[in-house]
Amino acid sequence: MGRKALLIGLNVYSFIASPSKSPALANLEAFKSVLQSNIGQFQEEDIETLINPDAQQMRQAVERLSSHCRPYDLRLLYFCGIGLIDPLSNRFYLAGYDTQPLNLFNTAISDGLIQALLSSSHCRQQVVILDGLWGHA
Repeated sequence: MGRKALLIGLNVYSFIASPSKSPALANLEAFKSVLQSNIGQFQEEDIETLINPDAQQMRQAVERLSSHCRPYDLRLLYFCGIGLIDPLSNRFYLAGYDTQPLNLFNTAISDGLIQALLSSSHCRQQVVILDGLWGHA
């Protein structure tokens, strides 16, 4: 079984004026250490880590995670940051560094995109962990 993990952590956003005192990066490092322990059994080369990425970098990384895998492989996506809910569509979005709350469709990653990328993958063992602060855009 091939194991791959994508860990995304954000504590800096262009739409927040002052730097956040978010524990996101500490949470990401703690989670990574669990994955690399005897419990998780992930190798360093099987874990991609993004710190304060923009939305495009996040999209590309999720696509890499979901491609080139076999049905019995394991894929894990961990996001620690801010999630925004669009009150009109009732969809949620993962915010990147460059996200604009009034333009979520183009500047964040929607739940629909994540679902589409993961469901188009051959991999059937998928875990998504959203560890974030959620609010309305």
